[in-house]
Amino acid sequence: MRVSLPLLGIPPARAPILRYGVAVLSTALALIPTVLLADVSESRLALFGVAVMVSAWYGGWKPGVVATAFALTVSAYFSLVGEHTPAQLRTAILRLSLFFFVAMLICWLNAALRAAQESLRRSELNFRSLVTNAPYGICRCDSTGKILDANPAFLENARLLRSRRTGWKAYLRALRG
Repeated sequence: MRVSLPLLGIPPARAPILRYGVAVLSTALALIPTVLLADVSESRLALFGVAVMVSAWYGGWKPGVVATAFALTVSAYFSLVGEHTPAQLRTAILRLSLFFFVAMLICWLNAALRAAQESLRRSELNFRSLVTNAPYGICRCDSTGKILDANPAFLENARLLRSRRTGWKAYLRALRG
């Protein structure tokens, strides 16, 4: 029978206002050099790419999408407003499309990283709970036989054996059998 053990010490997620605030703030900070470097469209998209990375890393994929939408809107304004030849429009639309796909890839990769880290953390907590609550003794030793870590059942068994004056060496000999 499998028993689900409660996971203790799970930190709460960051507040949504903080996550989305970082998304808006990072994109707004990327907007400042964008206005100053209005003639260079490549640097504009690179700065907004950094803003999307920071937003997706700190807040998750939804704030990353918000930063992408904001950055795409501002970049489209700077790239598509005004008189342009058809070739310039095609180039601008191609760059914006490429930025959109790269930003979505960044959001997806950050979401996958966050999910893998959460899964690893939960797995480690479950394993630690399983070892701690095991009814039999479990220990981890180094190559010389020095005990590095032990669960409560192991410590209780060792205390009982030590109280019978057999000592640690006899106990370890019994374990090696």
